[in-house]
Amino acid sequence: VLVGSPLDEADLAGFDDAAANSLRSLRHIDREGVDAALFADLFFNCFEVELSDGSLVELCDGGAALPVTFHNRHAYCGLALAARLAEGRAGYAAMRSGVASIVPCGRLLALLTGKELERLACGVADIDLAALRRHTRYGVGVSPSQSHVKHFWSA
Repeated sequence: VLVGSPLDEADLAGFDDAAANSLRSLRHIDREGVDAALFADLFFNCFEVELSDGSLVELCDGGAALPVTFHNRHAYCGLALAARLAEGRAGYAAMRSGVASIVPCGRLLALLTGKELERLACGVADIDLAALRRHTRYGVGVSPSQSHVKHFWSA
């Protein structure tokens, strides 16, 4: 979002893996041998979705009275995904505003991918443990021979 990339199901999985899995399963329920007749016996939801704060929102006008069917399940999944992803809009805007106070967002962020921005902001994720161990200074009363230090380095 910070670099202008569209959000998708993987982003939902990042904060609600169960919801992402449920939507994925519902979208592809026919692969499990479920047809329209069986779907009606298994699925009783309407066009509503529960947000992270526990509130229930209609996905369309009259959504509380519109049942999800085998034939409209893809529309439901798309609307539910959009509603869940929209929950983070205020947070994304605040993060973008913070980044914009340091770098020219309009120009610079448009040139980066999400991974590139992460690398610039956080550095390389790989840690040279040998170098870290060589440069580690222990506090008073702590030595590399103590069990908790040995346990730390073994992890």
